[in-house]
Amino acid sequence: MVAVGQYSTKDSSDKVYNAAIEAISEIQFSVKTTDIQEGIIQAERQNTDLNMQVFASVSVIIKQVDGKTLVQATFIRNPGFIGGRKSLKMAQKYGDYIKKVISDLEISIEDKKHKMIY
Repeated sequence: MVAVGQYSTKDSSDKVYNAAIEAISEIQFSVKTTDIQEGIIQAERQNTDLNMQVFASVSVIIKQVDGKTLVQATFIRNPGFIGGRKSLKMAQKYGDYIKKVISDLEISIEDKKHKMIY
């Protein structure tokens, strides 16, 4: 299951990058790699009940587009896990946490079945 969140704001890339990193831990993911120069964050969430297998992962790209800072986060929930949050819910929650810091954040989230804009 894959969901892609697109979040945009007029705030600076540095402020958005910091909010995006902070939001990763808020949704209970662990940051694996970052590159602030390239605007990349990669993180995963492990299932503590199943020998720490990776339950889900997210790849985040932050870049400047047309005078705005754009965050694109691709959430992938690995197959074989029952229960827990779906990719779409993870993307929604991630955007909600960033919006606590970046008040003008525009959020658009897509999966293969749904599109939500708010």
